[in-house]
Amino acid sequence: MALLRLIRFPNLCIVALTQWLLYDRVVVPALVSQQITPQLSELECICYIAVTITLTASGYIINDIMDLPADRINKPGRILIDQRISRQTASWFYLTLGLTGFMMTTYLGLVCERLHLIGLYPLAFILLYLYSSVLKHRPLAGNLLIALFCAGVAGAIWLAEEDALAQLSRQAPDIARPVQFLLVWYIVFAFLSTLYRELVKDLEDQEGDREVGSRTAPIMWGITSAKILAGISGGLLLVFLLWQSQFIYTYFPDWLVWFVGIGLVLPLIWTFFDLAFAKKKTQYHRISTVLKVVMLNGVLLLLFANL
Repeated sequence: MALLRLIRFPNLCIVALTQWLLYDRVVVPALVSQQITPQLSELECICYIAVTITLTASGYIINDIMDLPADRINKPGRILIDQRISRQTASWFYLTLGLTGFMMTTYLGLVCERLHLIGLYPLAFILLYLYSSVLKHRPLAGNLLIALFCAGVAGAIWLAEEDALAQLSRQAPDIARPVQFLLVWYIVFAFLSTLYRELVKDLEDQEGDREVGSRTAPIMWGITSAKILAGISGGLLLVFLLWQSQFIYTYFPDWLVWFVGIGLVLPLIWTFFDLAFAKKKTQYHRISTVLKVVMLNGVLLLLFANL
């Protein structure tokens, strides 16, 4: 149970669900409708998703190891390293996941003849280490990197099937257009929602970050400036959702516009008001939790995709 908490198992399930739904509900039906063979079989797609899961899980572990001094202040009741799991065990688990992910990436790169994928895994692995050791303690740099990684969850499916999708675009542009739209939608949604939540989490963790010498946005630029920056990222997300809502009728059942309004837009607007008056750690944590629900609701939209 402690290991599952260490790797944030519910978060990993959301990552896996996002990639599988994009592959199974969006990409594959469009390709099959034009008799184009997907570059990944179902088994290879599962392996591909497993690579993303191992990379994400290893990122969580190294972050907990590196962030232990700050976590003793920010969340003393939720620490796992050195309490329920030894640092040595966590480090070995981290390295094992990294090696396993690289082996699966190499297998996929060779089998699918996508050798460039082999080099992307160690690059992402190193960037996550740099995030935990350096970039997380710099204003905005770490936030942007994590937002890019979350956007890459959707982008990775496009990357894996880029040749097949390019063929679909040439062969049937009317069918390719909604597929591209949904992939771009989820890339942008993931980036903006993650950036907003990461900035809120910096506000939540400012006490411990200050003690360990981190230079996050609230510490370097002040709480008001950090709130404004977070509000801007959230505002961009709101504008994006409202602007794109006109296309919901095209790719989803008509009633789903109510789900977008109630499950995404209204909670997002509520966070702006809560953020404006937030002063305590518990208030920032509540905003972060609401944003996590918004992100999950965005993923659940894919269950009703109708291309």
